Amino acid sequence: MSGLLQDLRYAVRVLLKNRGFSATAILTLALGIGVNTSIFSIADGILFRPLPYPHPDRLVSVLEQSAKGQTFGTMRRATFDALLTGSRSFEALGVIDTDFIDTLVGADQPVRLRADAVSPQLLRALGVEPVLGHAFGADDYHGGGERPALLMHPLWRAVGGDRDVIGKTWRLEDRTLRIVGVMPADFIVPADQGNPQPDVLVPLVDDPAAPPASGARVVPPIGRLKDGVTIAQAEAEARAMVRAMALGEGHSADGMTVRIVSLRENLFYVAQPVLFVLVGAAAFVLLIVCANLASLLLARGSERERELAIRTALGASRGRLARQLMLESLLIAVIGGGCGLLLANATFDLIYALVPGRVYRIIPAGIDYRVVVFATLSSLCAGLLFGVAPAQRLSKPDILPSLQQGKGLSRFGAGSWQTGTLLVASETALVVVLLAGAGLMVNSFARLLRVDLGVNPDRVDILTVSLPRTRYPRLAAFQFDQQLLERVSALPDVDRAAGAVSAPLFGSLWMRLSLPDSPTASGTAEPVTAGYFRTFGIRLLAGRAFTDHEAMTNAPVAVLSESAARIGWPRGDALGSTFQNPRDQPRQIIGIVADIRQSVRQRAVPVMYMPFDAATFRSMTIAVRSREDPRAMAAMLKAQVRSLDPNLMATVSPFTEILDAQIAVPRFQTLLFSVFAVLGLILAAIGIFGVVGYTVARRTHEIGVRMALGADARDVMRMVIREALTPVAAGLGIGLIGAFWITRLLASWLFEVTPHDPATLTAVSLLLVGTALAATYFPARRASRVDPMEALRTE
Repeated sequence: MSGLLQDLRYAVRVLLKNRGFSATAILTLALGIGVNTSIFSIADGILFRPLPYPHPDRLVSVLEQSAKGQTFGTMRRATFDALLTGSRSFEALGVIDTDFIDTLVGADQPVRLRADAVSPQLLRALGVEPVLGHAFGADDYHGGGERPALLMHPLWRAVGGDRDVIGKTWRLEDRTLRIVGVMPADFIVPADQGNPQPDVLVPLVDDPAAPPASGARVVPPIGRLKDGVTIAQAEAEARAMVRAMALGEGHSADGMTVRIVSLRENLFYVAQPVLFVLVGAAAFVLLIVCANLASLLLARGSERERELAIRTALGASRGRLARQLMLESLLIAVIGGGCGLLLANATFDLIYALVPGRVYRIIPAGIDYRVVVFATLSSLCAGLLFGVAPAQRLSKPDILPSLQQGKGLSRFGAGSWQTGTLLVASETALVVVLLAGAGLMVNSFARLLRVDLGVNPDRVDILTVSLPRTRYPRLAAFQFDQQLLERVSALPDVDRAAGAVSAPLFGSLWMRLSLPDSPTASGTAEPVTAGYFRTFGIRLLAGRAFTDHEAMTNAPVAVLSESAARIGWPRGDALGSTFQNPRDQPRQIIGIVADIRQSVRQRAVPVMYMPFDAATFRSMTIAVRSREDPRAMAAMLKAQVRSLDPNLMATVSPFTEILDAQIAVPRFQTLLFSVFAVLGLILAAIGIFGVVGYTVARRTHEIGVRMALGADARDVMRMVIREALTPVAAGLGIGLIGAFWITRLLASWLFEVTPHDPATLTAVSLLLVGTALAATYFPARRASRVDPMEALRTE
């Protein structure tokens, strides 16, 4: 222990004596640990942290699956009922689905409430009970009158956190709720990743007026397996039951079946692969840091040859020297890890703000004891990793040559050079893989941004109003929307406005178009008002758009998109033709407009635009194109809604934000990959610069001899650059081979770019070579300016 403390004190003195090197090493490691800690803190909730329910390993999702292995987002109600009543594998089995979104009236401002409906066994399956009040009783699932409701904890706190809320009645626009309980603060509804958390829970009522989840199909059930039952056993039993049902109904036994997966797998099937790749990329950065520090420590070790030789001559064993060198590395690791943890904590909110909430923010993330443990273990492992090579190589010096050598000559020999070369090549290979991934992501994202949507999103707001059915039946809702559209259009800052069932990128009313030459073509029918095409900037290619009279009277006319006209009338005679879509009247085609995409990644589909029909469609979404900044329009648009009905809830969304939401995930992925790649490139440049610089400094005598024998400055520069680029070239080749295989993991993320895109890989290679040349130029230039006489005098 006394010797260990002596070595530790000596390690501290060595680091303090070499402040520049120590600061560089600590800062480099802090970046690597900080990046990994930040990513771990975000990924922990999805990849590693247990789900916040009792015995989460027994929670499963039951999915319906076709014979070809395709899983579906819903399940036949008959299958669910059979499993509920006949399966012996489940302790409880239930479903949860969106029930309604309604407006709470009577408050100072209208409050939008989202309610999820739960079946009788759902809360028991999750192992959760209300902290106030009681759960639903058996009679609550039969419907009628006031609906009992469980408040989620955030809503309960928002309304005052009053314990007397139990038993109170809340009046909503279309229904009345009776509060029977409050859920725990840490309870999270295991809903689909695209759905936000509900405000209240209500019973899933099994009657014809209930939502679709209680009809012929239900959402995938959540079950709790009995103690000792495995997923494989439960799946085998469920599949046997489904086969028996199919045979009993006269269907083939090899048709639909079920698949049982863990609840975690079902919840995070989208986010997990993304985060695994990002965690892997962050680990690559840490490996680059380790290779970088090992190279620098090894190169710097040549300055300590004399010191280590003296200690060996005085009786120090190789183990004692290796322990000394490892302690110095671990000291750097501990200090760098602490700085990295501070860096992660300081930047966590900034990084977390960039995380697309609809995909990743299901379980809250943050800096907690798990993250601290991860940072500590990562630092110690990194210290061992980058300290082994220097300790192994430098702990066995050649005593006599080292004591005899002068200031300008290193005698560690080929072994140190080969180890350093291997480390630089390894570092380069890792950087190439990161650069290739980042280059593909940047290329893909750039193509995504250049996609022609067919619409002009600038200065457009989307206004949506939730109209309660009790006060606004179909005709009343249509009349309200007409009045609102007229008022909005009359505002001085409004350029034009229009209505539709759904705006572009909002989703569409899908139906099959029976086009003349392609009766099976799938497309959409979009009811719109006059001015729709001008409001969204959709180009009119031929004919004309709807008049105000046609748009509001369901005139027998239609406007086709370019692809619909091309598919249905390949001879180009669509304009003026008449055709009839199923369940619709014959319509004359009066115009053809440019195609628009329904999402950034989806190609345009055939669209038939028809006048808005009050008899078919209950309410509309209003699009407003303003003359100025659309953000200033939100208050004015909401004021128009309140002037017609102060109890209505209105939402105003800039169209550009809707577009941003569609590219949020690829933008996040591209940003992180780019940051990782830039960090890796900078670290590689620092490593190459440091190794070449130390090598040149130790070869001053040799360079002086070469120049005294006739070598000029260019010869010296070429020699230094050639020797420095040799391991870089080897690492580049290995890295490209690795990138060829690893980038295939990114195939599903890429848009119009292949994982082996030659242009991207070529650009990555040129960037790396250019960076390596820049890193070696200044040491090579310093070597070329060595004065031969001064270099020889150092001996």
